[in-house]
Amino acid sequence: MKVGGIERLSLIDFPGKIAAVLFFQGCSFSCPFCHNPHLVDPKQFGPVIPLPAIKEFLLSRKTRLEAVVFSGGEPTIHPALPSFIQEVKEMGFLTKLDTTGIHPEMIESLLKNNLLDYIAMDIKGPLERYSEIVQTPLPTEKVQKTISLILSSTIPYEFRSTLLPSLHQAKDLLAMTQMIQGARLYVLQTFRSTTTLSPLLKNAKNFSKEEMQSFQQLVSPFVSACHIR
Repeated sequence: MKVGGIERLSLIDFPGKIAAVLFFQGCSFSCPFCHNPHLVDPKQFGPVIPLPAIKEFLLSRKTRLEAVVFSGGEPTIHPALPSFIQEVKEMGFLTKLDTTGIHPEMIESLLKNNLLDYIAMDIKGPLERYSEIVQTPLPTEKVQKTISLILSSTIPYEFRSTLLPSLHQAKDLLAMTQMIQGARLYVLQTFRSTTTLSPLLKNAKNFSKEEMQSFQQLVSPFVSACHIR
């Protein structure tokens, strides 16, 4: 496994908990609006943090931290992830996974073995436009399978989408919402152009606060809660 960074203390990545965030290198997607290019583009990878150092850090913070978030990149591309999460849980931490949903077989195993306390999945776009948006050919049934697993899970979860005018319109958002209809929480995230995988989006236009609020109103009837982040 390749962990490229650690956020030692976060109050926002695991709702209601004080958490550390581990950022894994590598991703199956190449979303142009990704704000972590140093975790997606191998040319931008930095040094890998050794796992013994990560474990030592977590053990030293057991009295200060409540949870550990596994983020990326895409953590589930690493086959050893389940055993590492098991070790972290045995230390006494709650665990959260941030995922694109590209590996439903691993997510199914993590849920079945009670290794996750929270899961967040990114919804990139309508199924018929997924490969276009993530810039990677993929079988969309994998995305659908992960959505189904999360919707039927018993742990807290959220779906979330980063929206930007060059890729998403109201009709796209409605189609995305239909994919997760009945979800407990759908988070709409405002695109930030400060750091992106594609330099073409460096100064891309954002949706206004009012436009994001209109999107929130549009999808709210189809999910239990919709927040703007």
